[in-house]
Amino acid sequence: HNLRDEALATAPDGIDYLFSPHSAGNVDTYAEIMRPFGHITAIDEPPGLDLVALKEKSIAWHWELMFTRSLFGYDMSYQQQLLTRTAQLVDGGKLRSTVTKTIGSFDAEGLRQAHRDVESGRMVGKVVVTR
Repeated sequence: HNLRDEALATAPDGIDYLFSPHSAGNVDTYAEIMRPFGHITAIDEPPGLDLVALKEKSIAWHWELMFTRSLFGYDMSYQQQLLTRTAQLVDGGKLRSTVTKTIGSFDAEGLRQAHRDVESGRMVGKVVVTR
């Protein structure tokens, strides 16, 4: 629950790569825990995002949007290859899913439960509603 202390306890010399699903309010901490020339990949876009704290260490900020290829007319067969390879790595135990809860009722109550879980602010990982 304390990103700075936990990261530095695990990697006292700093980290080289960081995935950020929630960047708001974390950029200064990222600058503290990253090594020079590190890389951060983000999937969110909080209002007023200020990345100046990363400049001193030349930390690179990368955006990821899963729809960029289709939005700009790129060949989608490569996207299929990436997804197929990812599925193979998950099935082979090389990648771990972020799913931490599965709700087996794809109905109004199941969707309400999923929303309650996410909106609680205590959800770790992803919740999936299945049919």
